[in-house]
Amino acid sequence: MINMSKVIEGLYFVEIPEVNLYIQCGSPTESVKHLAKKRFIKQTSKNGTTFETGPNAILLSDVMIQNGEFSNISEFSVLQMLYKQGLIIPNHPNNTGMKPLLLGDEAQVVSQMEYIYRGNYGLISQEEIEACGVDEREAQELFNMKLKFAFGKLQPLSNILDSLFISSSKVEIRDGVFIKRNSINNFEISYKEESVHIDLNLKEDHIYISPYILPEYRLKKEYFSIIQSGQGDGWDTTRPSMNSVICFRGKYYLVDVVPNINYILDALSISINEIEGVFLTHCHDDHIGGITTLIRSDKKIKIFGAKIVTSSMIKKLSALLLLDASEFRNLLDIRDLEIDKWNDIEGLEVQPIISPHPVETTIFIFRAFFKDRYYTYGHYSDILDSKLLEDMIIEDSNKPGVTREFYDKTLEVYSKTLDIKKVDIGAGMIHGHHHDFYNDKSGKLILGHNDHELSKDQLKVGTSSLFGLQDVLIPSKQNYDYKSVIKYLNINFGKTSTAGLEIFLNLEIKLFNPKELFYKSNQKIENLYLIIEGLVEKTSYRSNNTVILEPGVIIGEKAALNDININATYMTRNYVKALEIPVESFKYFVKKYNFDKYYSSKFEIGNNFLNNKLFCENISYTTISNLIENMMILKVNNNDFKYNENFVYIVIKGAVDITINDIILDRVVEGSYFGGFKGVLNVPSIFKYVPKEDCILYSLPSSFLKNIPIVFWKILECHRILQKSLINFSIYNSNQSTFLWNKAYGINIEEMDKEHQKQLEYLDNINMYIVNDESIEKLCNKLDELYDYSQKHFENEEVLMKKHSFEGFIEHQNIHKELLVKMLVFKDELIKGTLDKNFIAVILKEWLLQHILEEDIKYSRFLNSKGVY
Repeated sequence: MINMSKVIEGLYFVEIPEVNLYIQCGSPTESVKHLAKKRFIKQTSKNGTTFETGPNAILLSDVMIQNGEFSNISEFSVLQMLYKQGLIIPNHPNNTGMKPLLLGDEAQVVSQMEYIYRGNYGLISQEEIEACGVDEREAQELFNMKLKFAFGKLQPLSNILDSLFISSSKVEIRDGVFIKRNSINNFEISYKEESVHIDLNLKEDHIYISPYILPEYRLKKEYFSIIQSGQGDGWDTTRPSMNSVICFRGKYYLVDVVPNINYILDALSISINEIEGVFLTHCHDDHIGGITTLIRSDKKIKIFGAKIVTSSMIKKLSALLLLDASEFRNLLDIRDLEIDKWNDIEGLEVQPIISPHPVETTIFIFRAFFKDRYYTYGHYSDILDSKLLEDMIIEDSNKPGVTREFYDKTLEVYSKTLDIKKVDIGAGMIHGHHHDFYNDKSGKLILGHNDHELSKDQLKVGTSSLFGLQDVLIPSKQNYDYKSVIKYLNINFGKTSTAGLEIFLNLEIKLFNPKELFYKSNQKIENLYLIIEGLVEKTSYRSNNTVILEPGVIIGEKAALNDININATYMTRNYVKALEIPVESFKYFVKKYNFDKYYSSKFEIGNNFLNNKLFCENISYTTISNLIENMMILKVNNNDFKYNENFVYIVIKGAVDITINDIILDRVVEGSYFGGFKGVLNVPSIFKYVPKEDCILYSLPSSFLKNIPIVFWKILECHRILQKSLINFSIYNSNQSTFLWNKAYGINIEEMDKEHQKQLEYLDNINMYIVNDESIEKLCNKLDELYDYSQKHFENEEVLMKKHSFEGFIEHQNIHKELLVKMLVFKDELIKGTLDKNFIAVILKEWLLQHILEEDIKYSRFLNSKGVY
């Protein structure tokens, strides 16, 4: 019997008890929490040992990013299998020797393996630690500590995880259970006479939901305060993972960026664009899982952390996203902090201190001086029980473990007296314990990083804290609201003198509750509103589309100046503060300072930007204004449009087809965008853009857009989807012609393109042998020819990569070895009769195209940047 259950949108659970196979289909962030809430993960016991049930295989999404969020982030799902279920624990009754299994597209499986490996170990050699500016002696100490946590050796992930690549043909998972891909993210799982269909595609307006519900809060901007935004851990189904928000001089900073950070910030009525920066403790998913949300901003978020921490984070997430480390780093503004020293961040002083953990980790102590002393906050996330740390002490510095000096220093840090201290008491093998803080004399001790209510013994040591509670260390004596008003007025009316803006500074700031109406559609307005905090949802009465408006937007300008009713509904998304501006005051200001012409063009153009998929979320008013200044308006048809790869185009009227050799892969309609792959992503432009009718387009220079993280992110997602569409068209329309070379497969390096073309010719010959029903022996001879040529081609690629010092050389070389082994396995299965010969050409073409378009493109970009073509 085979049973499929929907857990949430984009996450399913397939059970085949007869063969002990339980498949988690989809792996968005916090999948484990969703499975536990729906009771697919629960407690059981055997031979006196209590452990959890759950999946023992994961089916990955074909695409990494959907609607801006990670679709494959399987670290905690794998950890749940290995440790919570006991699949890796020696002598555990559930340890039968069967390893957890990752299923999916080859590129996604390989990237998940590398990302999980980095998540497990962080930096993987003493040399990588030294490359972060750590001296040799300290680097050796840190690596020895890592080896102790790893039981003496960093294990290849293949020792603890199995993998299976899925193609368009049926492949066996185990014991008569088969899986095949029907199209992108659509799979069929079959067993005996039964089958189920899995669709992992997210609908356009859907996101992966949070496993918990949060109350909504209204915060006051203080001089120095700590907002409690998460006390749980990666397993807690009721609370966010341990993190904090620091408000300093009216600006917000995050300590770690946990999964569902968008939902957390919404509940606190904080816009993503209000986040000044993030202090990063380490790279485990329950502390960095929300980083893509922050990338979905129109500015590069500042990431503050020790270089060993930020380096391990970049290596992990760039592997996850199939990006070069340099490309991922370009999405963020990395600010390296010195360990054990006070680093000044615009007046807020912060000290990172090394914390014992399997990956590079620091705790943070923050302080600010006021009147006669420093006020302090300590964020002790992911520390270690002192008893476990003591057991790690070694005398021989060449052995895995920690020195007595490191142990003494760590306990000294634990005992620091601070105004507020938040500590990890998660216990287990790699977390802290409350008994280390029995005698703590801090003003307030908050216990976190656990998945249960505090025990009586723990409550003798410290306290928990409710979500949204704000602990004020230094209260503010100034009004930060009017500072925001001045900032946003300068953005809107930069040419106006300060005296001219004074008319606004005597107006009232209003507070609106969540889901409160500003205006209904077709309503006559009496006041305009300048949003200064929170988010507002604008819903058009014609299209019913909803746009999120950020702080800095003035609502009601067009209706006020044209004396018409407002043409959309405006509703608060959370708590909102807004400056109330009477219509007559606004009209007076616009006329007095000659803004009439400015508004005549701004209304239509600005509205077109906000209603386009590329700019409809997390784009500040400053950026919209800059976009308008940098754009051009084009009127084109299919006879006179000349695509420029250095521009991105948004469609205002009409439609544009994206084609390759007259194959239509997608159609871009009003409200969407195209182009920018070369200018924004530095990816060779392989597509052709054909207007279907008379079109109106806005063209924007890629050089301007590439520095807007959310735009980079969306164009990357668009490119990945088109790339998958191209591969799948070639595979699922497998007539003879599709084995011929297509310029769309080119990587912009002439010699390698010629060799790829030759590989496809070999595949075409193999396909002809299949069509003509030649013998298995002759078919195997042709496979041998392809193998020999591919081996030579891979060697040529490796010589080229090594010559130009390509950073991903070793990883790419390993992929080549795996592909050659796979070809031998196919041949062996063909001879044994376990592989239908009719599928072999299609399967081989699938991995070849995926390798070219998903792996070879990486080194080609690098070599192109060096002038190699």
